[in-house]
Amino acid sequence: MFGFFSPAPAIPRLPKDKVSSAYKAYRIRMFLMIFIGYTGYYLVRKNLL
Repeated sequence: MFGFFSPAPAIPRLPKDKVSSAYKAYRIRMFLMIFIGYTGYYLVRKNLL
C-alpha cells in the first residue's frame, strides 16, 4: 500500500580505485551548487525581504 516508504535496494560499493576521483567530482559539484545558490540568493535578496 505504501511502497514509497520502503527503503531503496542496496547498491554495490564503489571500488577503492574510483573513490578518489568520485570524491573530487562530488566536491567540485557541491561547491558549484552552493556557489550558484548563494549567488542567486544574493541577487534577489532585496526582493525576498
